Amino acid sequence: ETVVFDSRSSTDFREPSDKCIFASMRYRNGRVLKEATLLQRELQQQGFKLFIIDMRSGEDIDEKVFSTIEHCDTFLVFGTHDYGEDTGNSASTYEESKYAKNLGKKIIPLRLIPSDQEFTQLQARVIFATGRQFTKWIEGHSMPTGVVDEILDALESSQSSHQNLNDSPEFQGESIVAMLNDHEKQMNVNLESDIENEDSEGPSPVKLGDN
Repeated sequence: ETVVFDSRSSTDFREPSDKCIFASMRYRNGRVLKEATLLQRELQQQGFKLFIIDMRSGEDIDEKVFSTIEHCDTFLVFGTHDYGEDTGNSASTYEESKYAKNLGKKIIPLRLIPSDQEFTQLQARVIFATGRQFTKWIEGHSMPTGVVDEILDALESSQSSHQNLNDSPEFQGESIVAMLNDHEKQMNVNLESDIENEDSEGPSPVKLGDN
């Protein structure tokens, strides 16, 4: 049976943070993805707790979601085609992933759509950026051999090196946090360089035909 979050407070988790993984997913008619349930059982056998939030409990979902993200060191993205949609729900995958990024959580992207298909939401396209290798498990298919081992390798690598999970050799990529930060830094460098060039060269002559 799927283990879901109960009514304990955010300071009353039995499991240490480095053994906790938050499962971020789009639910199917209020139901948990089958892939998440199967993965939860496999990870539990390896000593890790995959927290799956019960959206049908009728309790304060926001409290459950965000307190669990705060406690867990790791944020596991179940990348269905519609992951990251801003549905207007305060605890949507869009808001979850933004919060995890802001907290500097270690992000593991699990791709659940074929490589030749595109994510419909920008948030997911940023997380699963082109050219990076991620664990893949097509939704509705049997669990591929090696998926659990790849996730465990990423977890162990991050714990030993204190680096982001997506910087590990298994994934050969940057986390969404590092990627966005690097992009922002590069934009600032380019802007400063342009300003310096303008100051040193003076105004550019106007050419005929310029608009």
